[in-house]
Amino acid sequence: MNPQLSKYFRFGKSDLIVFVFFVALAGVGATLLLWGKPQDACKANSGKLPPKQNDNAIISKATNSTPALGSSTRTRDSLILSRAYVGPPQSEGNYTPSRKIPEGITLPLNQVDSATLTQIPGIGPAFARRIINYREQLGGFYTLLQLQEVYGMTTERFLKIRNYLTLGESPRRIALGSIAYDSIPKHPYLNYKQRQAIARILYRDGALKGWAQLALLPEFSQEDSIRLTPYFTF
Repeated sequence: MNPQLSKYFRFGKSDLIVFVFFVALAGVGATLLLWGKPQDACKANSGKLPPKQNDNAIISKATNSTPALGSSTRTRDSLILSRAYVGPPQSEGNYTPSRKIPEGITLPLNQVDSATLTQIPGIGPAFARRIINYREQLGGFYTLLQLQEVYGMTTERFLKIRNYLTLGESPRRIALGSIAYDSIPKHPYLNYKQRQAIARILYRDGALKGWAQLALLPEFSQEDSIRLTPYFTF
């Protein structure tokens, strides 16, 4: 070091202690100053609304209300919305389909298809298929009262739909008197024992003479003859 300058930069032990003290004091002061600014900002903003948010900011009123127990829908006012999410489409309420067939119009039950049956109030696609399937098993209905035999048909539903229907064509009939003993068709009104009884007579005699002959068999009753007459001939 230059001898001329060294005389100005001579530090004693006491001078060094004073210098370190002032440096430490300056550091503590700076720390207190920085620590106090956020608190001052919080105090200044207390009681005020938060600053404006970005594109995800709420753009519709939101409440703290929650839907009632068991409720599956919420109003738009109870949803948090943003510019990226505007909520689901507004509901049109409970949809009640209009009556597609006016009162006074009837359909032929033995010819109508399942799609047309769904135009009758109270008949949906699944129930229409049940009616058509049962009609095919029977060979057609001979009275509207048979609709009560369709699985799931209640008295209330039957009374509601019967005024929209007529029978139309007669059911198909099978010549049972001369049919082969091993070709007796399955029918909802013929049980296994009755088919076996008819097969024995056909095998033995080659033909059936009529309901009077079947009435002598324990497998058949008067009610059976009433049910079977529209479907079988001799």
